Amino acid sequence: MLFKDYYLRNQLKEMAFKIENHAIIPDNTLTPEDTFKLANEIERIESAAKATKDQLKKYVEVNGPLVTSDKIWDFSASISYKFTAEQLREFAHL
Repeated sequence: MLFKDYYLRNQLKEMAFKIENHAIIPDNTLTPEDTFKLANEIERIESAAKATKDQLKKYVEVNGPLVTSDKIWDFSASISYKFTAEQLREFAHL
């Protein structure tokens, strides 16, 4: 883990602690600036997670399943369906 990531992760934990411990208290100590920083950090983390998952998918495509201590990263088959609005109306009336 990079130092920057470690620092940002600790900042997020501190902000989350503030939210958890003060959000229901009328005199909330979480400032608008804190919430702005927190929202930006969440967006950054979600973006980083998506990019990391994309890299992991590429690895699994080439090398096969990856087993970690908590889960197996692999592809699984799925089936999806698309319906027109008319088909959905017909289905709802059954």
